[in-house]
Amino acid sequence: MSWASRAVWVYNLPTTHDAMRFELFIPALANTVSRLLALALLSAVMILCSGAANDPCSITTAITPPNATADHSADSPGNEAQFSASSDVKGNCPMIPDIAGAWSTSDPENTTISNDPATAGLAVCQHETPTPATITYSGRVRGRTFPSATLDCK
Repeated sequence: MSWASRAVWVYNLPTTHDAMRFELFIPALANTVSRLLALALLSAVMILCSGAANDPCSITTAITPPNATADHSADSPGNEAQFSASSDVKGNCPMIPDIAGAWSTSDPENTTISNDPATAGLAVCQHETPTPATITYSGRVRGRTFPSATLDCK
């Protein structure tokens, strides 16, 4: 006899058999609670054994070189500096989409930087910079930004 049919049968018992009604209902409830507790325990074991707690997320972003110097009066490649963005993702990290970015310079009057795929990150000194230009890359890796670099044009 299934639990559902027992429940109907118990429901239809005369009121003089209240004790019998509880005898049939309590084992069914205990069985359901036992199954839920077993499922919760199994879920906890699976989470702990998955390695998520032992494999923390580590994301490193960098622009290389962090500092560059070029001579604005020199011919190419002496007036250029090639920057590149790199990243390293280890561990159990969130699956946030990476975003390709664009290169920029804080001193567009004296420096340029390419976003053309063939020459991306190539900075050129047009004139001497009074202070080093800040070079940035706007991309993101799993939500993390890239640090900036500097270009000093002599």
